[in-house]
Amino acid sequence: MPSRLLRHLLLQAIGFACAACSAPAAIAPAPEPAPPPNPWAESTRQVLLPHCGRCHNGTLETSLPQARAVYDLSEAVWYARVAPHQYERMLQRVRGVEAIPEADRLVVERFVLCARDNNCTD
Repeated sequence: MPSRLLRHLLLQAIGFACAACSAPAAIAPAPEPAPPPNPWAESTRQVLLPHCGRCHNGTLETSLPQARAVYDLSEAVWYARVAPHQYERMLQRVRGVEAIPEADRLVVERFVLCARDNNCTD
């Protein structure tokens, strides 16, 4: 009788082990697709660095996690996490900084038109 109980327990243990091995693995969500290349991304980064880099540059101690969550100018594709509704706020801020020359504001506007509206013509 004890061997029958032992055999039953052993078969149950094997069954649980096999079930664990054959259970489907958790599927990781697909990574967010990278945004399409933007011909004004690098020149816009250069405009934003001196004015926005204090908070939006992950290489600086002054950077803020909330700011970097929107965009981090130290990343290769720094605009990858910018949501469409956040581009208007970017334009408002750039337009509100008197130290940014008009030509640089136009670069940022071209960047936003390309990123937000998919209007990437000159």
